Formats: sequence, structure tokens, C-alpha cells
Amino acid sequence: MIPRALPALLRHAVITGWDIHVENGLADITARFTRGPDEVVLVWMCWWGTDDPARLDESSINGTATPYTQCTRLIRAVDA
Repeated sequence: MIPRALPALLRHAVITGWDIHVENGLADITARFTRGPDEVVLVWMCWWGTDDPARLDESSINGTATPYTQCTRLIRAVDA
């Protein structure tokens, strides 16, 4: 299952110039976004073969745990 927010977030990341790496693991999906010195990591736990939605498990900026909304705000921001 793909996290509901991931496609739109990837689109914004491409538009605002982030390098993107997405890994599809056995129980999770990890998305890494890098631009200049910044790195945003988002990890969703997924239950394959079920109708349960993916659940955000981790969000961080430069290795520091950060609220998801702050992470997405940084990804959507145009680099000055």
C-alpha cells in the first residue's frame, strides 16, 4: 500500500529541486529527500495484503525527529 500523501509529496519535491530516494521494504516505505545540506526522512509502516492504511512511523530533518508537517513544509518550500 502506498501512503496516501506520498505521490503529492514526491511531485512537490521534484518541483522544488529535491533529490528523492524511495525504498519499499517488507514492512515499511522509506522516503529520503535531500537538497543542499538538508535531508528529510519519512518512514511509513505498511501492512501488505490488508486494507489498513500506511501509518507514519518516523519523520526527521537532518537526523533530528521533527513533526511531519514541518518536514512537508520544508519539502514544499522553494529553495532561496
